[in-house]
Amino acid sequence: MTSDTIRRAQRGFTLIELMVVVAIIGVLASIAIPSFERLTIKSKAAERPELILRLKKAVDDLYLQNGSIPGGLLVADFQPALPLSSGRRTPNWRTPGWSDLLKTGEEILGATYYSYQVTAWEQDGSTPPGFELRVLGDLDGDGVPSDIVIDFERVGGIYRQTFPTPTALTDALNNSPY
Repeated sequence: MTSDTIRRAQRGFTLIELMVVVAIIGVLASIAIPSFERLTIKSKAAERPELILRLKKAVDDLYLQNGSIPGGLLVADFQPALPLSSGRRTPNWRTPGWSDLLKTGEEILGATYYSYQVTAWEQDGSTPPGFELRVLGDLDGDGVPSDIVIDFERVGGIYRQTFPTPTALTDALNNSPY
């Protein structure tokens, strides 16, 4: 090797080359970060329908076993317990009410992003038995806690959603095999 070649190899990268690399990394990050945030919101939202279906099935099983939904008006209070946080929290499904709904071995495993509450309607025989499922948390990913209330009424031997008007999510709930 000549001394000119050795000197050129020892110089390293030019300022322009480094700026081009930083610009490329910046462009890639500006594409990746919003996509990652959208995926995070979608993964949080995927929890809701699954747990709503599980809780709907649990209430239905309890009704089929007992002929009513025990526990008075408030069947099972918020789990995980309030106050809310932006992260995942581990619920205690062994608390009163929840232990009636979710029998041993049927508990929902793992931490959840949202808190859940089940309230039964008065079952005086004049109206079909029903229950209200309330989900509380950052439902739309804007950082502000909000809630959704879904009412179910026993019609034709199964629980069907009566409020709010069925949407794509609630159509899936009504057409589930549970």
